[in-house]
Amino acid sequence: MFLPEMFIGMGIVQKTRFFAFLGDDVKGKMFGIDRDPRLNALDNLGDLAIHLLEPAAPDSFFSWGFFLEALQRVEYVEGYVMEPMAEKMLQEDADLRKQFEELIANDKEFANDPQKRLQWFYEKTPFYDHDWNVYPVAREI
Repeated sequence: MFLPEMFIGMGIVQKTRFFAFLGDDVKGKMFGIDRDPRLNALDNLGDLAIHLLEPAAPDSFFSWGFFLEALQRVEYVEGYVMEPMAEKMLQEDADLRKQFEELIANDKEFANDPQKRLQWFYEKTPFYDHDWNVYPVAREI
């Protein structure tokens, strides 16, 4: 039998409530925890909810292909946009310049791949989605 304690990266408050998202440490974030919908695991259909929402369960929504968009990266960076932005970032941030120069010197793959370099800069912008690849269901501790 699949037990609620098997949830990965999740916890339970008095074994009663579910709320949105999952990850080992949920990337250190709780998105809208006060307003996310909660399910009482002790209600009549609580066991069903647990089975459907736990991604490792054999018949979970995730196993059946729901929530797959959480695993898809839908953003990318265009060179013509990122190049001028990267130049400006290097001019304005000495620490970033130092990190970049160290990466160029120590990582030949990074140094020889313009797309990786642009992606690295993009990940340093406020436009980068740090929350992609987060399963949108979790248990509450």
